[in-house]
Amino acid sequence: MVLTLRSVTVVLAGSALMATACTGGDPVMDPSPSSATDAAADSFGDVPGSPSESPDGGIGASEQPSAAGPDPTTDEGRTDDGRTYLVADLDAGSVPDGAGDGRATGTFEGALVPLESTVELCYELEVEDLTSAPVGAHIVRDEPPGSDDVAVVDLVPPDAVTGRVEECITIDGGDAVALFESPQQHYVVVSTEDHPFGAVQGSLRKG
Repeated sequence: MVLTLRSVTVVLAGSALMATACTGGDPVMDPSPSSATDAAADSFGDVPGSPSESPDGGIGASEQPSAAGPDPTTDEGRTDDGRTYLVADLDAGSVPDGAGDGRATGTFEGALVPLESTVELCYELEVEDLTSAPVGAHIVRDEPPGSDDVAVVDLVPPDAVTGRVEECITIDGGDAVALFESPQQHYVVVSTEDHPFGAVQGSLRKG
C-alpha cells in the first residue's frame, strides 16, 4: 500500500484525536525549559542591580542565579537555586599565638549567590565581649604551612555599638569560585583597635 503525504497527515491527525478521547481532556504540553545563562567562572563583571530582601526578613539576594562558578545544580551543599550557605563560629582562642581578645566570641552566617556575571555574598556578622571597637573583618584563605594566609574578601566590620552588621558585597574571579568549591579552606577574622591581627576567628563551613 502506498501512502501519500495527505494520507499520512490524516492518519496522524486521527491518532491525536483518539488519544485525546481516551484521556478525557486536552493534550498537555510540557513547558519548554528556560535556557541556562552562559557565564564563565573567570569572567565576572558588575552586579546587575541591588539585592532584594527575602520575604521572611532574613538574608536576601537577587533572585536570578546563573551558571557563574561551578555547576550549582550538582555541587554538594548547594540549594536548587544555586545558593551556598556558609556559617562560622568565631572565638578568641582560634586566633594564632594567643593573640585573641580574651573571652570574645562571634557568629557568621552568609548566603553565596551566583548571579549573571558575578557572585554576591549576603551575610550577618555578630561579635560579643570585645574590649575595643572592631576596625576590620575579612574572609581569609588558609594556606599550607610555610605560606602566609591571604585575605581574599574584605567584609564590612560589625558596628562598634551593636557589635553586628548585615551586608551584601560582590565577589568575583577565582576567589568566588574557591569559596564555592572549598569554603572549609577559609576562615572569618575580625580585628579591633587593640587586636589588629585578629580579635576573634572561626573556620567557614557549609551551613
